[in-house]
Amino acid sequence: MSRFDKYRQRLQASTDDMFARSVRFEPRGSDGLADTERVKREVVAPVSIGDRENQSFSGSRSGDFATDIRTGGAVIKPNRITYPDLDIRKDDWVVVTDLPGQPRFKVASVDDREPGRLMITIGNFK
Repeated sequence: MSRFDKYRQRLQASTDDMFARSVRFEPRGSDGLADTERVKREVVAPVSIGDRENQSFSGSRSGDFATDIRTGGAVIKPNRITYPDLDIRKDDWVVVTDLPGQPRFKVASVDDREPGRLMITIGNFK
């Protein structure tokens, strides 16, 4: 364990208290059918939803470079300490249960390289 882990855990817990939403993960296969080997999971995690695909960064003070950095999609960030056995995969369904209308999304990707959180990118449910 890194000497900074206890501080990361404390910071994540306070962030979760302020920004977390109730989320239900519904396991699905790439064919859209229910994955019966995994169970539905309810978690509380920060959720960032919004249209951010038009954000970009370009230019410099002298205007001699052009960089196009785009961000997009929505992200769910469950704490890996709180949910160490969370098994989320691409194509699983996600329902944000404490938002009006309980919006439904589909998992686009899961990044488990971050030591403190899973980074689950979600997209529109179709």
